[in-house]
Amino acid sequence: MRELLAHVAGFLRDLAGGEAEIHIDDGSLIVIGDRGEASVRASPDGVRVTCTRRIMCRLAELAIYDYLARDRAMYNLAVVGVSTGSEYADAPASLPINVNAALVPLVVLPFLMALFMGPLYATLAGTALIVLGYLAVAYYVSHRCTYARAVRVVKAYIPQERLEEARSYIRRRKRDILANPDLMWGLGARNLSVDDVELSSRAARICVVSDRTPNAVAVAAPLRNAVVVTSGLFAYLDRSELWAVLRHEEGHLRHRHTYKLLALAIAEYVTRVSLIFGVPKSYIGAVLVGMYLLGVFLTFVAVSQLFELEADRYAARGSRLVLARALIKLGWNSIVEEKMFGRWNVLRSIKDNHPSMEYRVRKALAGYARA
Repeated sequence: MRELLAHVAGFLRDLAGGEAEIHIDDGSLIVIGDRGEASVRASPDGVRVTCTRRIMCRLAELAIYDYLARDRAMYNLAVVGVSTGSEYADAPASLPINVNAALVPLVVLPFLMALFMGPLYATLAGTALIVLGYLAVAYYVSHRCTYARAVRVVKAYIPQERLEEARSYIRRRKRDILANPDLMWGLGARNLSVDDVELSSRAARICVVSDRTPNAVAVAAPLRNAVVVTSGLFAYLDRSELWAVLRHEEGHLRHRHTYKLLALAIAEYVTRVSLIFGVPKSYIGAVLVGMYLLGVFLTFVAVSQLFELEADRYAARGSRLVLARALIKLGWNSIVEEKMFGRWNVLRSIKDNHPSMEYRVRKALAGYARA
């Protein structure tokens, strides 16, 4: 705990402003600076922050998050290889379609059908289109992605002046590096980490695609559940944090969130058809339809955010701290923005289908509190 307090003290010394006065004892830290006064107390039960000004609370909490994910700066280069047999090679390319874009016609086409058909035929045809269209996209994704048995992740910290040289070398000899990671020492690596991750899940088959953006998506379909993981996720997280993210996606599948959203989409479509044929064709009718569509949007956002929190709770059964570290690493820039511009975060959360990353981190850290 003293290491945590020392880290927070160093972080706040640069951000508190002015000649900050900092006192550390065995279990607490007190900071007095131009931006207010803050107290951080650490115990086996968790960490508590009290402060006289809101900005000091935000800075102290940000310092704690920085401590939890402090190893994210140890590496600046990663090589990811996928094994489907006996050796490691490049992860296959990303799927050639944008899944979200492919789902757009499932929203637009039933609406157009409702304009040119009677209510009964529009309801039946639109519902069939939604269900069959979703299954087609889900089966396409689960069949096109390559299932991986294991992934090798080679991470290193390369001095900035040799970073471009290292990247060029990796592009030419990636397979050699995956087979013999010690080649990275010749590029001036200061830290080197090699991790072989065995991929398995009872809820789905796991496949890896080549994409620098860290992400994981659960795709549910009868007898064909799959979790698509990008190579960038392996570059950002260590083994335990990766499994926390995979458990989050498994939570989506266990709780059948995809099917629940599909049922909600069908119910919304049936209601929309009834509204189109039931409201008067006038200014009042247009206002009612507009209010309905706004309500549908807010409902889908709220339900999606609740599902994300439920999947987080499922993942947190393994380790709340590990899940929190993974969320901090993946959303560090977002967390900083949320801490510095908290009022705007409320407006952004209205349109996002994920809760704010900082809120998810706070929920994951059971013992963390702010007075």
